[in-house]
Amino acid sequence: MKLKIFAGVLTALIVAGCAPMETPVSKELKQQIEHDKNNAMLQAGLAEEYYRQFMEDRRRVSSLLEAKKTILKAEALEPDSLRIKKLAYLIIKDYALGFRDREMFDELYRRFPELKSAGVKVYPPSFIKAVTLDRNGDEKEIVRLYTQAIREEPDFMGSYALLAEFYNYKEHYDLAIDTAKRAIKKVPEYADMHATLAEAYYWKVAELEDQKECGAGNAALNQKVLDSAAQAIRLDHKAFAEPMNVLMLQSYERLGQRELALFLADKVLKADDNIGLYAQTLQINGKLKASMALLQEQQEEDAFHSQLKGMGYFMQQDWKRAIEEYERYFESEDDELDYTDYVYYLSALRMDGQTAKLDKTLKTLRDRSFEGRWQETVIKFMLGERSKEELIEASENRCSTTEAMFVLGMDALARKQRDEAIGYFHELQAQKVYSYCEYAVATYFLENGLEG
Repeated sequence: MKLKIFAGVLTALIVAGCAPMETPVSKELKQQIEHDKNNAMLQAGLAEEYYRQFMEDRRRVSSLLEAKKTILKAEALEPDSLRIKKLAYLIIKDYALGFRDREMFDELYRRFPELKSAGVKVYPPSFIKAVTLDRNGDEKEIVRLYTQAIREEPDFMGSYALLAEFYNYKEHYDLAIDTAKRAIKKVPEYADMHATLAEAYYWKVAELEDQKECGAGNAALNQKVLDSAAQAIRLDHKAFAEPMNVLMLQSYERLGQRELALFLADKVLKADDNIGLYAQTLQINGKLKASMALLQEQQEEDAFHSQLKGMGYFMQQDWKRAIEEYERYFESEDDELDYTDYVYYLSALRMDGQTAKLDKTLKTLRDRSFEGRWQETVIKFMLGERSKEELIEASENRCSTTEAMFVLGMDALARKQRDEAIGYFHELQAQKVYSYCEYAVATYFLENGLEG
């Protein structure tokens, strides 16, 4: 079972980074406007100051909102001013992009011919059309429009950026990587594109692990995540330090670099008070005692906390408590459970001698269909319908071999064959699939001793 991907954390950090901040502006300018509210140039100056604040720190969303409101006042007062129109275009453009505001995109499209003829650098029309479309709509049409926008304005990086983001959203990671690389080749110091490239590499590794494909290539891709994320942070620390550090944290875990993962966990997750994922990072990087203490301090528990506590008790070989937490997790988890959750639960039941509950769960699983031949083989081995040899034969790569060695190790432990279990856990470690919970559990067992 691979570790939880930090998608929720990334979203939370990005959203938190966009929280409204105080927007102080020149008192003198405000006083001038109080005395002359119908002065378009004063209103435009105020809008420009708000917009400058936003450009200096894009977390100042409230500055952008004030800039839009103020520049539209200025335009209403002096509709023929090209200077005001240029500034209005810049502000509306960032507002439309930031909030995916269809009305504002229509406004940009309406303004295009006049501003283009006046020599103002504006977005390609195909780009504006593409951005207004629903990302869950016609995929071919969206790609066609972004591609056309790149042909119309080859030096406009926004088309590359949103096309790459769209490919990431649609899980076409190879296409996202190719698009981001093309943009970086044109503009090497483009921070947003390095961040998008880091995300594409990151999710590509996750996709490979979901498909049970592990190997040296994954390590190379993880290193590319680290390199691209570091570049994004170097070029724009304010915008990308937090979300990129989360990607780097899990990439370090995937590479088995415990100390660096723990360092970033302290820096990012602990500082952000993200208790669940901080506890998980401690747990899988050899700090189980600290992880469990942190989880037990929490008054409110959710499914994720129960899952973590179940895993923690499992690692401590406290089978009864592990069973209780997993059952609590099963009751509160809305999404369909991963078959590996049952592997831990069934192993704990077997180790604790709860035969009746084990048999009942096995009968339930017998009627359930699991995705893929590998999952079915694991469950059927635990049901006694597949042999050890059949399980090993079905494991075709490092990912599935890691899971097979864990299942065989727990089976040996339940049969009181401690030395045999140790052998399987050592073979599991040899696969070096650091991002799997099985690796963390086996390592903890070997470092702290086994029952039997």
